[in-house]
Formats: sequence, C-alpha cells, structure tokens
Amino acid sequence: MTGPAALNDVLADEALLDRLGARADTGSDPVAGVLASLAALSEAPIGPARSARSTRRRRPSRTRRSVAAAGLLAVALSGAGVAAAMTLPDLAGPTPTQVRASGS
Repeated sequence: MTGPAALNDVLADEALLDRLGARADTGSDPVAGVLASLAALSEAPIGPARSARSTRRRRPSRTRRSVAAAGLLAVALSGAGVAAAMTLPDLAGPTPTQVRASGS
C-alpha cells in the first residue's frame, strides 16, 4: 500500500478542479486538457431546443375521434343485436324436432 497523499498534491488537484469548474486555462497537462474538453461537452446542448408549443400534448383530430366513436357504436349495436336475437321468444311455434322430442 502507498502512504497518505502529500498535502501539496491534494491542494494541486483541488486547484486544477477549481480551474476546470471556472472554465479557466488548465495549462499544458494532457489530462487537464481532456477534463476541460469533457467539461465543455457536458454544457453543449444535445438536440434542438423544444418550444412550449411543440411540447404541448396534441389532441386527436376530430376525424379520428369520429371514426373511433362509430366503430365503438357498431360493436355495441352488433352485440346488442345478437343478445336480442338470442332472447326473443319463438313466435313461429315449436319446430318439428321440438315436437318429436316432447312426444306430442
């Protein structure tokens, strides 16, 4: 293991970090140059800034809502039609199969 770091080395590193944070000249040290370019890249915008208008949520168009409502209505009516057809009383009387099954 190495011994404790010298206080002068810690103070030099602290001064370098202060210069990097202030975006001041870091000298000819290659590591300081890499850190300075990384700090500059971290402040650059990633993409185009969005305006308040483009971030607002768009409402669906009237046509899309109308088509969705018509589709929902068609499904509901067809389901209601099937349910009504299944529950209507037999107005024509018993079928021949029903007559034979009942024995009349």
